[in-house]
Amino acid sequence: VTACELRALPSAMQKLLLLIVSLMGASALVVGPLAPAHVARAASPTMACNGGKGGKGGKTPPKDKWLFRPKVNKLVQEADSAEGVKDILLTASTEKLLLKMNWKYRRSAGHKIRKRAAQFGVEVPHEFAAFHVRPRNTPKHLLVPSIAE
Repeated sequence: VTACELRALPSAMQKLLLLIVSLMGASALVVGPLAPAHVARAASPTMACNGGKGGKGGKTPPKDKWLFRPKVNKLVQEADSAEGVKDILLTASTEKLLLKMNWKYRRSAGHKIRKRAAQFGVEVPHEFAAFHVRPRNTPKHLLVPSIAE
């Protein structure tokens, strides 16, 4: 409807048309504009590793994975005789390494050491690397080495 046609309409029709147009405008304001999709979504939770997007680059692996496990596994493999078990596995340095470990991996490493010693008939002392201490998750600073350097 153009302005010329609007003037030609009777005043009752003009009022009705004005009422309809204003109702449409008011209903559009009540509904409101639609939010963009990226605003309407909730943010996803962030993980420890940020995928190399700057910064540090995520969490470092625990020391058990890259420091203690390879050392203990290497020591167990090097101890290939009864003398090797006594000279390599049952030493103060090995015990100190074991006492620095997490209690769960210290227990696992203890099983490996005992198993290797049993292969060659060597007895592992009961107090070695605090294997006898209960509770097993006793804090590391409370563990005492059994072999003096």
